Amino acid sequence: MQNNATDKLSPLKELTAEQQNLITQIIDFTNQHLQNNFPAIFTIYCDAGTGKSVVLSSLFDQI
Repeated sequence: MQNNATDKLSPLKELTAEQQNLITQIIDFTNQHLQNNFPAIFTIYCDAGTGKSVVLSSLFDQI
């Protein structure tokens, strides 16, 4: 079953260059902090409708 929401959040959706860059930053941040013995948090601050959920959907699919 498909609807507008599942189409918008599909991990197969083509990302903008800015969104792909954000995913790269998150993966790099994660790799740098995997070996540390203290917590680290990567926070995404953006306005509503800018594609945060699309980025996270694609990121989780890659992971």
